[in-house]
Amino acid sequence: MINIVIATTNIPKFKQMKFALQKLGKQYRFLSLQDINYQKRIIENGTTFKENSLIKAKQVCKDTGYITIADDSGLCVNALGGKPGVLTSRYAGKHATRRQQLTKLLNEIKNVKDPLRKAKFICVITCVFTNGEVLQTSGELLGKLSINIININNGLTHDPIFIPNGYKVTMSKLSMTQKMKINHRGKAIQRLISKWKIRT
Repeated sequence: MINIVIATTNIPKFKQMKFALQKLGKQYRFLSLQDINYQKRIIENGTTFKENSLIKAKQVCKDTGYITIADDSGLCVNALGGKPGVLTSRYAGKHATRRQQLTKLLNEIKNVKDPLRKAKFICVITCVFTNGEVLQTSGELLGKLSINIININNGLTHDPIFIPNGYKVTMSKLSMTQKMKINHRGKAIQRLISKWKIRT
């Protein structure tokens, strides 16, 4: 069994990534940072999703000696000039609750009507191998922001306010299988799997 660390402490995100990465094969076991008791601070001081994803993957791989996969992702809102972007998780403040994060965004575009509520999720996945080799892929999901918060207890942070193109419901109303077929993280992971298989 080959151990692979998914460099996140976010359990819903870990479950999403593990679900998609299982297509690599049964010889791999996926571990979260909690599983390996990794408590060292990771300073995400990059200015792009690519930089932050690489920072996380390189640090954890170096510290643990395990193949490491990390993602950096965020929401970019057209009416806000692409914000919150790489600051998505900290946009409403470091200690903001989920509802506070969602409410802040919706308040900032409360006077923006369709079709100007367009937004997209961006995800960059980085895999760092113990020999220093790096694989990096990305994915996007286009859509728009809803008027209200829908089903706040389901999905990742911004799922309750994001309606993907071609759908009439927010991401928070979709199943894990549905999400991973269309979302930014699922697309990036599928591209990573393709690169991985070519390399082996």
